[in-house]
Amino acid sequence: MKKVPNAYKIALPTPSFLPAIGGAEVGLHNIAKTLKAKGHEPYIITSFKHAMSLRRMEAPPYTVLYYPPKLLTAYGSLNGPGNQLTHLFHYYLQKRFRFDFWHATFGFPVGTAVIQFCKKNGLSHLVRCVGEDIQIDSSIKYGMRLNTRVDRHIRSWLPRADNLVATTETMIAEYQDIGVADDKILSIPNGIELSRFRNHKIGVCLKQKLKLRKDAFLFLAVGRYHKKKNFEQLIRVFQRLADESPQSFFLA
Repeated sequence: MKKVPNAYKIALPTPSFLPAIGGAEVGLHNIAKTLKAKGHEPYIITSFKHAMSLRRMEAPPYTVLYYPPKLLTAYGSLNGPGNQLTHLFHYYLQKRFRFDFWHATFGFPVGTAVIQFCKKNGLSHLVRCVGEDIQIDSSIKYGMRLNTRVDRHIRSWLPRADNLVATTETMIAEYQDIGVADDKILSIPNGIELSRFRNHKIGVCLKQKLKLRKDAFLFLAVGRYHKKKNFEQLIRVFQRLADESPQSFFLA
């Protein structure tokens, strides 16, 4: 692709990536793909395991690099050597590729490591938290911050980031709760590619495939099965709709 004026080299470190399928992974893929389409040079930097698995798939339109095996685990243990080795690896990447900007996905372990590195070296950066790295719910044992050492580390470093991206109002509240200044929080909800909907052609009639009536109301719920998603409540609501309405309701 022809390089455009004001094109940037952007580091996109993340501990988890494709072929794992989740909001964080798919969202980051779309960010990198869009940056590439606009003429920039995005570099995904992920775990060794994810990078090796990705090689068995169709090559993405952007560069994929990887952390040395077990490096992120070493950093996540919050010991001195793990911190130092991660910093040295980020320094090596910066010296080799000369990134203009660092965009970290997951507040921990990658996010705090990137903040530490960028602050020391005067590099522009932001961190995009995705859920369990910043949100906590002790009733369902959800969230990295239930570990008190991780919580202290996150509270110490995330407020020092140049900027933090919040995809929801609840994420904004979590940032504020750990002391992030309002002017550092960027509210950027997850979006969709409208062109995919405008150009979509129906290949399979789902109602016909499921042998449902044409007038049936079909609700598709997408997400991994986790207590936080509360799919049980969704099922109860649909059962009540089915019991109290003459309309046919189906949940997939």
